[in-house]
Amino acid sequence: MYHARDLAMTRMEAEADVLGADGIVGVRLEIEFKEFGNDLAEFVAVGTAVKSEGTESWRNNTGKPFTSDLPGRTSGR
Repeated sequence: MYHARDLAMTRMEAEADVLGADGIVGVRLEIEFKEFGNDLAEFVAVGTAVKSEGTESWRNNTGKPFTSDLPGRTSGR
Protein backbone atom coordinates (compact mmCIF):
# COMPACT_ATOMS: atom_id res chain seq x y z
CA MET A 1 0.00 0.00 0.00
CA TYR A 2 2.86 2.40 0.77
CA HIS A 3 4.41 1.71 -2.63
CA ALA A 4 1.09 2.43 -4.39
CA ARG A 5 0.74 5.73 -2.50
CA ASP A 6 4.30 6.75 -3.40
CA LEU A 7 3.71 5.79 -7.04
CA ALA A 8 0.60 8.02 -7.25
CA MET A 9 2.49 10.97 -5.74
CA THR A 10 5.51 10.41 -8.01
CA ARG A 11 3.31 10.36 -11.11
CA MET A 12 1.61 13.60 -10.08
CA GLU A 13 5.00 15.25 -9.48
CA ALA A 14 6.26 14.01 -12.87
CA GLU A 15 3.24 15.53 -14.64
CA ALA A 16 3.84 18.87 -12.89
CA ASP A 17 7.51 18.69 -13.88
CA VAL A 18 6.59 18.24 -17.56
CA LEU A 19 4.37 21.34 -17.28
CA GLY A 20 7.30 23.33 -15.86
CA ALA A 21 5.53 23.91 -12.54
CA ASP A 22 7.39 25.05 -9.43
CA GLY A 23 5.02 23.15 -7.20
CA ILE A 24 1.66 21.52 -6.58
CA VAL A 25 -0.86 22.97 -4.13
CA GLY A 26 -4.10 21.59 -2.75
CA VAL A 27 -2.70 18.07 -2.89
CA ARG A 28 -5.06 15.35 -1.77
CA LEU A 29 -4.78 11.59 -1.98
CA GLU A 30 -7.93 9.72 -2.91
CA ILE A 31 -8.09 6.05 -1.93
CA GLU A 32 -10.68 3.59 -3.20
CA PHE A 33 -10.71 0.12 -1.71
CA LYS A 34 -11.86 -2.49 -4.21
CA GLU A 35 -14.67 -4.87 -3.30
CA PHE A 36 -13.22 -7.83 -5.16
CA GLY A 37 -10.04 -8.12 -3.09
CA ASN A 38 -9.15 -7.59 0.54
CA ASP A 39 -5.73 -6.15 -0.24
CA LEU A 40 -6.60 -4.06 -3.30
CA ALA A 41 -6.83 -0.29 -3.33
CA GLU A 42 -6.55 2.44 -5.95
CA PHE A 43 -4.61 5.61 -5.09
CA VAL A 44 -5.11 8.85 -7.01
CA ALA A 45 -3.06 11.97 -6.21
CA VAL A 46 -4.78 15.25 -7.16
CA GLY A 47 -3.48 18.82 -6.99
CA THR A 48 -3.02 22.07 -8.88
CA ALA A 49 0.30 22.79 -10.59
CA VAL A 50 1.59 26.32 -9.93
CA LYS A 51 4.44 28.42 -11.30
CA SER A 52 6.03 31.57 -9.91
CA GLU A 53 5.41 34.76 -11.88
CA GLY A 54 9.00 35.83 -11.29
CA THR A 55 12.25 34.31 -12.46
CA GLU A 56 12.97 32.61 -9.14
CA SER A 57 12.27 28.88 -8.93
CA TRP A 58 10.47 27.49 -5.88
CA ARG A 59 11.23 23.82 -6.55
CA ASN A 60 12.46 21.60 -3.72
CA ASN A 61 16.13 20.82 -3.00
CA THR A 62 16.09 17.87 -5.44
CA GLY A 63 14.90 20.11 -8.31
CA LYS A 64 11.39 18.63 -8.37
CA PRO A 65 8.12 20.54 -7.88
CA PHE A 66 7.20 20.99 -4.21
CA THR A 67 3.92 19.56 -2.89
CA SER A 68 1.58 21.10 -0.33
CA ASP A 69 -1.87 20.29 0.96
CA LEU A 70 -2.45 24.01 1.52
CA PRO A 71 -4.84 25.63 -0.95
CA GLY A 72 -3.44 27.91 -3.64
CA ARG A 73 -4.18 31.62 -3.34
CA THR A 74 -4.33 34.20 -6.08
CA SER A 75 -2.69 37.58 -5.80
CA GLY A 76 -6.09 39.27 -5.74
CA ARG A 77 -5.92 40.72 -9.22
